[in-house]
Amino acid sequence: MSGHHAMCTFNQRLQRARTPEERQAILAQAMPDMLPEEREQHLLTMQRQCR
Repeated sequence: MSGHHAMCTFNQRLQRARTPEERQAILAQAMPDMLPEEREQHLLTMQRQCR
């Protein structure tokens, strides 16, 4: 599986999160070493690439 595909699958999982808290928990689990602001930036990049 390519990194791009994995990233888009992950992005879809985030889209299905029912609450902002659930979304943050998914992000924190996937990117524990990133600051919340960095995660948001990374998320924007993912969303652009996965359209």
